[in-house]
Amino acid sequence: VKIVPAAVLGRGVISDAQAKETLAELLQREGYSAMDAVKTGKVVLLSEDLFRSEAGQTAAAVCMAKVMYPDLFEDTDANEAAAELLTESSGTAADGIYYYNTH
Repeated sequence: VKIVPAAVLGRGVISDAQAKETLAELLQREGYSAMDAVKTGKVVLLSEDLFRSEAGQTAAAVCMAKVMYPDLFEDTDANEAAAELLTESSGTAADGIYYYNTH
């Protein structure tokens, strides 16, 4: 799990291009290729926006569940769930991309 700045993933982010770059850079670090999470595609980037409220922390848990239990959460769009939780808690639209991984 890597927490990334809101400019990479977060409220108002409409492209995952920076997230892809960030993940590629992360995976190039020495020794990372030997990690189980890298081998199994369970490396996940989460927006720092998710850790600013209880609703965001719940959204982060949904994102992690999606990675850890893909079969159980196959019908869950983690980014959509995060946006809905954050919108409900703040009262303002929270559209964006909050979670990214290779699957």
